[in-house]
Amino acid sequence: MGGRRRCCCTREQGLGILTVVGSYLLEFSFGHSNTIGNLNTYLILHLGVTTSESIWFLGSTVVAQSIFTPVGELISQWVPYVGLLFATVVFCSGGTFLTMWSINNGMVAFLFTNSVFFGIGMGLSSTVTLKRTVAHYPQRSETIMRIEKQSRQAFVNFKNIKRNFKEAVKKPEIHIMNALNFLNVIPRMAIISTFKVYGKATGFDSISLVIVATLNGIFNCVGYVIARLACSKASFKAPLVLFLLLLTTLVGLFPLVKKIGLQSFMLYAFCVFGLHFAMAAVNVVIAVANNEAIAPLSDFGTNLAFSFCSASSAITFSVTTSYQAIDQHYDIFFWFVAGVGVLEIILALTLEDMACPLKLMRGRFLASRKLKNKELEGQAQAREEGTTS
Repeated sequence: MGGRRRCCCTREQGLGILTVVGSYLLEFSFGHSNTIGNLNTYLILHLGVTTSESIWFLGSTVVAQSIFTPVGELISQWVPYVGLLFATVVFCSGGTFLTMWSINNGMVAFLFTNSVFFGIGMGLSSTVTLKRTVAHYPQRSETIMRIEKQSRQAFVNFKNIKRNFKEAVKKPEIHIMNALNFLNVIPRMAIISTFKVYGKATGFDSISLVIVATLNGIFNCVGYVIARLACSKASFKAPLVLFLLLLTTLVGLFPLVKKIGLQSFMLYAFCVFGLHFAMAAVNVVIAVANNEAIAPLSDFGTNLAFSFCSASSAITFSVTTSYQAIDQHYDIFFWFVAGVGVLEIILALTLEDMACPLKLMRGRFLASRKLKNKELEGQAQAREEGTTS
């Protein structure tokens, strides 16, 4: 009666639970980078920049994160996890704190503290935090990735696939995923950076725009959840094509908002909510495809390839856009982004996904004779093994 009650979990289990919760909260805080779209209308006036130049606010974050993702993977071999976590907190929180000073000292200072520092912090812990969490629950690695990874496109070799450089380079999947990672940066930057500025240019009042910008976070979260469920039920290819089709259609419809005018507020809200839903879903499915569709070079090598594609895309898009008067040609701008979405759909159809429940979607483009022969050979081999046993 007077004896001690035993705790419901051991010390290791308690540490594992705290690690999972802490990692999720850290990933959750990284969503701060997506709030730049809501702030753009104020930053453009305060810093005296154009709508085109404001693309750099998010572009700098993407570039810094892309560069420091493989750097964090590399130095994690010598720097302890706590050290990298401390560096992440210093860069993210410190950068946000310094923004109180930099916002009154020009665009360059603001970019460094608010965008570059935050991107460095996100990149340093992209893969290290996941690996630390999975170390506590190795049998639940896929579940943890889907819960915590969100829009991360970094690669973690959870399945311990045999690494072979020559074999990896020969397979088209790694090149297709590199191209998808390159192209997918463009819709994300375009949508987040311009949706509220575009609404302001159409003539909608500030209060309505703030309400839409706040509520789209709900659709963003729902997109993450739906995409994870879709990937668990239907692998990655079919959901990827479906969500890309939705994203491309909504971007193509977006120019109609300004053509219709103030009467199009419901269409504007529908497009903004749908775009954030589809954008979040596409990011999740591409992250899953990165881990499923390729034979990895190594964690560092694969992340280096993906990060190079993301960084080069963000720089190219930011430089090109900053020299264009997009506030005078929103229709051309959004139709260009829709064209990028069409290219992504074509690339997604070229992926091979043998786990897809739709047989028509398993091969490159549609089911090919070569793929059917491969399935027949696999069935014959399975029958022979059954007979032998």
